[in-house]
Amino acid sequence: MQGMHVFGELMSCDPVALTSVNEVMASTKTIIDDAGLTRVSEASHVFANGGYTFVVCLAESHLAVHTWVDERMVTLDVFVCNVVKDQSGVARQVFDRVSALFSPENVHVQETKR
Repeated sequence: MQGMHVFGELMSCDPVALTSVNEVMASTKTIIDDAGLTRVSEASHVFANGGYTFVVCLAESHLAVHTWVDERMVTLDVFVCNVVKDQSGVARQVFDRVSALFSPENVHVQETKR
């Protein structure tokens, strides 16, 4: 099986987005749905400083977000399997759209075919 794994660090992010788990999660779910991916389940945790982590399990694999409030940083991880068709472009699109929610000044992104 092949798939596209897009992951990276978003730096100098909007401080409000770094503590707005409900809004960011809702927007992320809309982005996933718009991309035609299938949400299976999700989990989240909010830390004492307001930062959060969440993961959305997809029928096609997963999306994970981790925020670091003090560093104004986010890590974002999107993996989409290419079982039926090549969805590499979908993985990139989802990464880019979720990244934009944080208004980062710098993005370090990596891609790997798996």
